[in-house]
Amino acid sequence: ISACLVGSEMCIRDRIHAALGVSRGPIPFYDRFYIGGLSFSEGGARHLPGYSRDELLANQMAILGSSYRYRLFSRPLSFVRHGFITAEYNIAAISTRQESPFKSRYYNGVGFGLAFDTLLGPMRFAGGVGEGGRSKFYMSLGPSF
Repeated sequence: ISACLVGSEMCIRDRIHAALGVSRGPIPFYDRFYIGGLSFSEGGARHLPGYSRDELLANQMAILGSSYRYRLFSRPLSFVRHGFITAEYNIAAISTRQESPFKSRYYNGVGFGLAFDTLLGPMRFAGGVGEGGRSKFYMSLGPSF
């Protein structure tokens, strides 16, 4: 969902995303689902703010989340052309069991950040808080892959 007023600084973008993964029986570690961290790519559906990248390992997983982006400013002719504030919430159900009943454990993650569109490419700075008050800081410079 996006809403931008023409000729205005105000631009709000909200996105709901989900991911689901199921496997049965014994599988090698490289075929399991790795969850955690904050992926700045558009296709990064397995991120969970407040955790290290690929920290959680699962045989079955489901992630549901929502993200929000608000444009702070737009100066097309300057070095920093656009600035955004971002917020995100994800919940993940993760099971390491190989057969049913899977008995999932639930993890929550919330993240906030600043993103800038510069002449050198995107710059992103974010922080996340996970279960038990654990926190992580994320930084990305350059385009996403």
